[in-house]
Formats: sequence, structure tokens, C-alpha cells
Amino acid sequence: MKPFRILVFGIGGVGGYFGGHIAKTYQNDPSVEVIFVARGDHLKAIKDHGLSVVTPEESYVVHPDHVTDDCSTIGPVDLVMLCTKSYHLQASVEAIKPALGPKSYVLPLLNGVHIHELVEQQLPKANVLQGCVYVNAYKTNPGEVTQKSVVQKMIFGKNDATENEKQFMDRLNTLLEATDINLVYTEDALKEIWTKYAFISSTSAITCLTDKTFGAFREDAEDMEKVSSLIKEIIALGQAKGINITDALLEKQLGLIQKFPPETITSMQLDMRNGFKTEVETMVGYVPSESKKYNVSAPVSSSIYAELRKKLS
Repeated sequence: MKPFRILVFGIGGVGGYFGGHIAKTYQNDPSVEVIFVARGDHLKAIKDHGLSVVTPEESYVVHPDHVTDDCSTIGPVDLVMLCTKSYHLQASVEAIKPALGPKSYVLPLLNGVHIHELVEQQLPKANVLQGCVYVNAYKTNPGEVTQKSVVQKMIFGKNDATENEKQFMDRLNTLLEATDINLVYTEDALKEIWTKYAFISSTSAITCLTDKTFGAFREDAEDMEKVSSLIKEIIALGQAKGINITDALLEKQLGLIQKFPPETITSMQLDMRNGFKTEVETMVGYVPSESKKYNVSAPVSSSIYAELRKKLS
């Protein structure tokens, strides 16, 4: 029987953490083949020494079956887990094309509520699933990924899936359940993606605008009012687009914000501090842009997006 081939494209915080768990589980199992796609010093370090995954609970090293920077050397795979930044999406999708066969599936795990749509536009004949993840992890050194808190979750599924898609996802769910990943397989993936987006978009916006930690902006009533408004505007947009979210999501996400350690910062905030490219278009700019198409009011999102664009220029 041929192995189930999983290609993890992008071995940063998301790909390294979740791909690391999958590689750890199936390291000596010929029924599953795990392939990492990385680049530069990270690629060399993983090839030479494996990928070191450091978490608050344990540390381990995994050696995937293959490590490469060239998908044309791999052959068709069963699943591609796309784990890059959203601003690399177009180039990443182009790069994975040689590894896609007629029965291959693509699972985008990037930030953003419209990523699956962009992948489908670029790969109109591909089988594209829907998903998102919760994890606070970063590439800390070449060949090393570090998880900063114990919170982790992978959510996947597809709204209005076909029978073939359901059969594939059932098999994938069985494979992933054997790992240590906190897994959610759902028929309403879009609801989960928008739920996450309401949290990560609002907190990324306020932390990048103020450069405050979670603890600092939580103590500022004006900042929290902006966060509430951002979440409300995301909910209104989602509802206008037919997403199954309700106004109760506001209190749920405000409560979630209170649970994070006070020293927490967002990934986009860290990128901004380091002078790196940011996901501002996906994380903040999408809301005012898309809201115009649905005649939804998004004044706070529009204002903060404009201010962030000035900061980044």
C-alpha cells in the first residue's frame, strides 16, 4: 500500500510546530510520508540535524522523510499543508504545483478568512480544503521552532463538501487524531475561520497601532473600545457574507483576550518591531475593503488600517 504523503510547505511557527508533531508521530511508520519544504539556512539545518521543536512541555527533534526547497523533486502528494505568510501566498501556490496530482488536496492554514478563495482562483482544478490554526510559535533559529504558550489547535473541514472530499477528510482526520495536535474536524469550517479572525485581526490591529502588550492594551479603556468595534465590524461583515456567526461572538472573543498572559504580543506586532514585512492587508485591510462590497460600515477598521499604512510607509 502506498504511503499517505503529506507535504508541509513553510516550516515557520505554524508549519514547524504542526508539521513537527506529524513527523514525530509517523517518524518510523511507512504508512505516512512527511515532506518539509523550507529554504536557506533553515533548510540546511533541518537536513543536517533535523527540526528541533521546543514547547513549554517538551523538546524533541524530528527527521522528516524528505526536506527540500524544490517541489518538482517530490512527485504527487496526497496533502499539501500551506503554512506561509499571506503575502507569500501567490508564490507559494505556484511553487507547490509540481507536487499536485488530480487526487491531491491543499489545506491552507494561513491567517485570513479568504485564503481558500485565493488558492481556488490560482488552482481552479485543485481540491482545496478550509482550515486555520491557533498557536503562538516562531522560528527561533535555523532548524528550530519554539512554541511560546501551551495553546494549540488545528481546525479543518469544508463547507458544502462533496462525498469524495468527505472521504478524504475522514481519512486525514484519522491520521491527525493519532498526533498530539488538538484537532477539530468540522462541517462548518468557515464559521471557525471567521471566529479566529475576529480575535487575531482585532488584536493584531490594536497591538500594531499602539505597540502595547495584551496586558497594557487591556488596561486602556479606549484601546478596548477600539477592539470591541473591530470585532463588531468583522461580525457584521461575516453575517453579510452569509457566515454562521452571531453577535454573541463579541463577548466570547473579548473573554478570550483576557485569558492571554499580559506579556503577550502578536506575530504581526513582532514583525513590525523587527522591520519585517507584515500581513497588514490580510489582517486589517481586508475588512474595510470587503465591507465596501457589501455596504457594511467599518469606520474603525478603515481608520486603523489607514494609520497602520502610514506607520509602515
